[in-house]
Amino acid sequence: MVIARHVRLQRNVTTDRLDFPYALQVFLQTDQTSKPTTLKLYCDGAIGDADFFVTGKTVVMGRKVQILNESTLSLGFVFPSWTPDSPIVVKIYSLEPLRVINLTIEP
Repeated sequence: MVIARHVRLQRNVTTDRLDFPYALQVFLQTDQTSKPTTLKLYCDGAIGDADFFVTGKTVVMGRKVQILNESTLSLGFVFPSWTPDSPIVVKIYSLEPLRVINLTIEP
C-alpha cells in the first residue's frame, strides 16, 4: 500500500523570531493513518530553525525536529498517529525567503 503525503499549502507568515526575518508555514496532509511518522522536507534555501504541531492534538510524544543540512529538515513523532483529518503544520524560519520543493517519508 502506498501512503500519499502532500504539501497542501505553504505561505509566508509573520515571523515571531528576531533572529530570523522570514517564516514559512507549511501544511502537510496524508491520505492514510501512519504511526510513527518521520518526514523529510527539502527546501530551496537555507533553513534557520523550525517547529511543528499536529492539528487537533495536544500531546506529541517522541517529537523531533532536526536540520540535516542547509536545506533539509527532518521531523517526526511517535504519538499520536498522523491521520487524514489531522494535518501537520510546520513553521520554517530563515534569513531569506524559501519554499518547500519536496517531501519524503522515512522508514
